[in-house]
Amino acid sequence: MKKKGKFLMADKGTLFLDEVENMPMPLQKKLLRVLEVREVEMLGDSKSIPVDIRIIAATNKSLWPLVTQGTFREDLFHRLNVISLEIPPCAAAGMTFFCSLNFFLEEFRKSFFHPVKVLSSQVKEVFFAVSLARKYP
Repeated sequence: MKKKGKFLMADKGTLFLDEVENMPMPLQKKLLRVLEVREVEMLGDSKSIPVDIRIIAATNKSLWPLVTQGTFREDLFHRLNVISLEIPPCAAAGMTFFCSLNFFLEEFRKSFFHPVKVLSSQVKEVFFAVSLARKYP
C-alpha cells in the first residue's frame, strides 16, 4: 500500500504551506495544477485522486517583487492571494503572539462589526510568561 502524501492527508481540511517564497519553479507548477484541477496523483501512479482542501500559505517576503523578478509564478500568486493578511512586527520582545492576537481581534471587530472584548491583563501576563519560557528554556 502506498503512503498518503500531504495533500491526501489534508483532504476535506486545510494544508499550511510555510515559506512559499522558497518553493522551486517545478514545485510551483505542480502546486498550481493541484489548486486548479483539485486532483493529485500518487507517486508512480497515473490515476488522479480528487482532493478538497484549503491552503494557507505563509511567507516572510512580499511575493509580488518575486513575481516581477520571475522567481515566483504570477498565476500561482493569484491563486494563493485570495485573502491576504499582513501582520505587523511587534516592538516588545517576547510579545509577538499577544500582539498578533490583538491585531486579529481588531481586524475581526472592523470586518464583522462585532464588539469583541479586549484580552485581559491576566491573559497578557500568561502569554508573556509562555513566550519567555520558549525563548529562554
